[in-house]
Amino acid sequence: MNNKNLVFVITSVLILSSFMIPINDVFANDGSSIVQVDSLEHEAVTESVFNSLVQVDADTLALAYRAEDADGFISTFDIAADGTITEVDTLEHDTNLSQYNSLVQVDADTYALAYSGGGNDGFISTFDIAADGTITAVTTQSLGNNLEHDTVLAEDNSLVQVDADTYALAYSGESSDGYISTFTISNTGVVTAVTTQSLGNNLEHDTVFAADNSLVQVDADTYALAYRGDGFDGFISTFTISNTGVVTAVRTQSLGNNLEHDTDRGSGNSMVQVDADTYALAYTSDGNDGFISTFDIAADGSSITEVDTLEHDDVIFAQDNSLVQVDADTYALAYNFSGGGADSGFISTFDIAADGTITAVKTRSLGNNLEHDTGRSVHHSMVQVDADTYALAYTSDGNDGFIKTFTISTAATAEDSTQKKSSSDCYDCKPPVLQSSHITILTNDYVVATGDDPIHITANVGDKVTVILNVTDNKSVDTIPFAALYTNYQEKPSDMSAFYANNFDKWKHVSTSFYEWNVRADDVPYDYDGTVSWSDNAPTVVTDVTTADNFKFKNDDNNMVEYFMVPFTFTINDFMEESAITAKIYDASGNRLHVTLPVTLKVAGNDPLNFDYTGKQKVLGFYDESVLSEMVETWSESESDTKQMSSLLGISDESLPPWTSNLATWVAEGTIDSSDLKVAVEYLINQ
Repeated sequence: MNNKNLVFVITSVLILSSFMIPINDVFANDGSSIVQVDSLEHEAVTESVFNSLVQVDADTLALAYRAEDADGFISTFDIAADGTITEVDTLEHDTNLSQYNSLVQVDADTYALAYSGGGNDGFISTFDIAADGTITAVTTQSLGNNLEHDTVLAEDNSLVQVDADTYALAYSGESSDGYISTFTISNTGVVTAVTTQSLGNNLEHDTVFAADNSLVQVDADTYALAYRGDGFDGFISTFTISNTGVVTAVRTQSLGNNLEHDTDRGSGNSMVQVDADTYALAYTSDGNDGFISTFDIAADGSSITEVDTLEHDDVIFAQDNSLVQVDADTYALAYNFSGGGADSGFISTFDIAADGTITAVKTRSLGNNLEHDTGRSVHHSMVQVDADTYALAYTSDGNDGFIKTFTISTAATAEDSTQKKSSSDCYDCKPPVLQSSHITILTNDYVVATGDDPIHITANVGDKVTVILNVTDNKSVDTIPFAALYTNYQEKPSDMSAFYANNFDKWKHVSTSFYEWNVRADDVPYDYDGTVSWSDNAPTVVTDVTTADNFKFKNDDNNMVEYFMVPFTFTINDFMEESAITAKIYDASGNRLHVTLPVTLKVAGNDPLNFDYTGKQKVLGFYDESVLSEMVETWSESESDTKQMSSLLGISDESLPPWTSNLATWVAEGTIDSSDLKVAVEYLINQ
């Protein structure tokens, strides 16, 4: 997103519930429903092990795995809106060996793979994967140009992005000790060693043993690693990694100050972020039982504190864990259960509060989780596809490779997750209803009662926008715990934290600007790159006198007409692509209102010129003629005053030298035309 675009136009509309048809979700994404949708056996002849699955775009997934003759393969799959899976393309990238795979996205079409290759040495390879799933080798063993970063050993790889072109790898190296290495990977897939064993300058954080690594980002330069250490015990260590790839131990075994959170066992680790300082870890512990633990980790990595622990499978061998976030407080785990001579595959769900408290939702300990494969299920890698669809790559009987899709969503009975409840089955089965909404910009308040023709509203950079939702419910609205507004939908940026990237529009684009109000936790105002700034928002409850027009909105609790009025206010800072606006409201029983307003955010003009680029570019039209004329008419005669121009253009005073104040005067006098003014200003702000 370019930070030097100046103006966009917002299109908005108020709607009545009788006009819009909301998604009829009976439950929120609380993990109470897990349903298998489709299953594809993509590798039936040889094997598919050491799986690492990532999302390419809204409907494409890429999988790294070891297959025939232990060679390395990348395959892509299309996931339809209904969850149907189709294999698209396959590339054999290593003809020697590929195991302990860890695949990550570099940019929109570039992907990097850390793996153990020939001689069990450590390699980094890169690929171009197009939106249609076509795979092209960039730096690979098959081309003879990938990077061998460790010439001795590299197992149990966990690769993460540090910044736009820097990546960090936790792995088990020589003598099975623990190492952190870093690399730069360009958007064309060129890999350069920064701190590696091959250069002799990487960090040995554990001098005894380190396996089953799971590395996550804590903040801009702090990282936490869950791993199996000395005596098979469970450890968590922290590091800082600069944007130049320099790694510094903060709390590690080498310093003698990391956290030994489990003195019995800590294998099969899969760690994810819960909120800004809380992290959840799925792992195998004492007796090979399955555990979920949570930890508070300071932003600088200086403290690691265990918060809560839940034993979710207490029989035997809950291993090969893959933990993913479902929504703000719901998490899903794919794992293997070994018992009775079988390695069955299960999916369980949990509620993990912002304070780290863990509650089992659907688990084997409760007897209600999903057994998706009764034969064998190992080498799990699960990812989110869209708001309620999840894909799992795993190895089944005969080491055959499978991809399965599941919904972890809102349509479930308390018994079997196959049908929606009727109103007679529960206390509250009706979701809230959006009665109206309106948008305010500056002194203009736009309201539309009926119809689907949008109101086109022009807003400048710097304007404050407020969208107010007016909601009713069949129960008292003062118990509504959650309300949110989502916009600025786009293809998921490669460096956007997965913690925030879980709100999608109907095209499966992710919201990069949103505000979530939650009575049970801190509000979450989020913007990926500063496009908007959110103000603090809080709802109010308005009680109305019952009339012939509103009596149907009475709730069942007290026969009152109550309106839940929730404002969302943000300030426009920058250009925005065309986008939908979506609202979500949950009631106290988990029923969800999820509506996409018939609203688009429309940009006036194209991206600004890049004068270092030699290809064809379009000239940005900052304003239409009427707006430009207004600017010229209100221009002062002071030749040294650029405040009016910078204010009208939405840029800082420093962006324009004093002489530019002459430009408006020259346009008014006819010395130059408006296009000359546009090009001149655009050139200046791009320098």
